[in-house]
Amino acid sequence: MANIKIPDRVIPGFKVLIQLKKEEVINFSEFLKNLEVGSKFRKIQEFLTPIVGVKDAVETVKTLLSFEELIDSPNVNFEDLAKDLSSSFADILGDEVSKEDIEN
Repeated sequence: MANIKIPDRVIPGFKVLIQLKKEEVINFSEFLKNLEVGSKFRKIQEFLTPIVGVKDAVETVKTLLSFEELIDSPNVNFEDLAKDLSSSFADILGDEVSKEDIEN
């Protein structure tokens, strides 16, 4: 059962994220780790556009922005947060996505 209420407006970005190939996820993670604090979100969109297209890049940035409240807590456990997000997203999409896509 879902532990986190995911707003409908960010579901398209979640779909984009889970469809990234493993190498794309690794490259995107490295990009985010090296992104300077205070950078404009346009930099993220520009990085993603060649991979997923303009529309999906915009949707993904919206989704990433929705994480702000979740990760802003000083006591956040990122492993639990990732599991809760995955579970909540799986509940929303049901048959639209495989369990392997969500776990990977």
